[in-house]
Amino acid sequence: MPNFPWERPTMDDFLREAEQKFSNLFNLDIAQITDAIQSACAFFGLSYPNMVLNLSRQPKGGTMVYNLDPNTDADDILCYDLNQLMALGINNKDSFSLIMTHECAHRYFQSYTFPGLNNGQWEQELACDFCMGARAALEHMSIEKVVRGLGGTQGADTHPDGDLRAEAITGGYNVMLYLLQNNMTPSVENCIRGFNDFRATYEPTIFAREQRYI
Repeated sequence: MPNFPWERPTMDDFLREAEQKFSNLFNLDIAQITDAIQSACAFFGLSYPNMVLNLSRQPKGGTMVYNLDPNTDADDILCYDLNQLMALGINNKDSFSLIMTHECAHRYFQSYTFPGLNNGQWEQELACDFCMGARAALEHMSIEKVVRGLGGTQGADTHPDGDLRAEAITGGYNVMLYLLQNNMTPSVENCIRGFNDFRATYEPTIFAREQRYI
């Protein structure tokens, strides 16, 4: 149907145009964002999330995943905030997809409780960062942006200090390189084994640091 000059755009038209303009600033279009999320899901053998919300224009937006029922990934809701990510220097498809890998790792680990203080929240975050690095090595993606962006973040009761996160990302990257170079199976299970070794090494530091926030 043709658009006539006297026709006012619908709200859907406005939102679609706004979304496209914002995506252009981020150097990605909606199809690329969708593909980046899909490939992150595929790394873990997960289905595409039940719902994906762009919270970039919400005052209290954020990049996160909601696991409504820990026994299934079929109802998961994934949210992203391009403003937040651009502030961290995450501004291309690979770095965005690696952040989505972190969020999909939360989906993968949703029914698992990690050992540690505060129900293992820091440990799960670091495990998700570790998987992000592992996927980067497997698929020849640079970890520079995610290491620099997340490495500069402030710790909290729910998230580790940024330098620990940078170590976890780099650790996952190096473990995957080792697996590939030694003709070992590059599986998520092998990544988890690598993370368990990482956690054991850093456990005293994690415990001491996390106590400050709890």
